[in-house]
Amino acid sequence: MATKFATGAVSTGILTVTLKHQPGTKDNNIATGETDVQVNFSTVIQ
Repeated sequence: MATKFATGAVSTGILTVTLKHQPGTKDNNIATGETDVQVNFSTVIQ
């Protein structure tokens, strides 16, 4: 699996990756389910 990000200008920020599980119905909605792991990555776009 691959992910692409397109950027415009030079910038900095934080990329947050969240892994959740949704027992029963899987609806791909980040607002439902329980968070298993959440990691923040400091980013620099050059």
